[in-house]
Amino acid sequence: MEFLINQNLAYVLSVTAVMLAITSFLFPRSILPKIGTALFVGAAGFEFSRLQPNAWALLILVLSPFPYFVAAGQAAQRRQLLIITVAMLFFGSVFLFVDENGSPAIHMGLLFVVTIFCSYFILVVTEAKLKARGSHRGINPDSYIGLVGKAITDIDDVGLVEIEGETCSARSDQPIPVGSPVRVLKYEGRMLVVKKVEKLTGK
Repeated sequence: MEFLINQNLAYVLSVTAVMLAITSFLFPRSILPKIGTALFVGAAGFEFSRLQPNAWALLILVLSPFPYFVAAGQAAQRRQLLIITVAMLFFGSVFLFVDENGSPAIHMGLLFVVTIFCSYFILVVTEAKLKARGSHRGINPDSYIGLVGKAITDIDDVGLVEIEGETCSARSDQPIPVGSPVRVLKYEGRMLVVKKVEKLTGK
């Protein structure tokens, strides 16, 4: 089993976990990306327990999906946020393991192939999907009013909600914990105004 403990495999597992996390956010109704994320996070964690990754690079890699999550909720700076996601994913993964000279220890050919694939997926595939989501109700944003969804981040003044499979920026007068059902009250200032619903059938 020792042959399975190597830096290149750890690199692939960790990047795949990040990409699956992004995919699960992009397709919230599908359970397979969520299961895949958990499995690959566990496998990468096992590799890291046997190897010595750079702590700062690992932190950047772990945080790399967050600009993407923000980009999913607003269109104004979406392209820039997606580029930041790609940059964080690249630098975090490239320097995940280094040699005694501080140079990347990951196979350069593998780095090239994985980076090209991830960049294409994030900047082309997911951006197109996010634009399609935005245009679905963009013509009449008031069509959200009355719909019930779920808070996918803590809403402390502002946050993100999922409404019928679409991720939207939202705000609330009262703090709403992540996972809570919410109802859309109105659309105001390019943002949904929501309130917590105690029960999905309640008010």
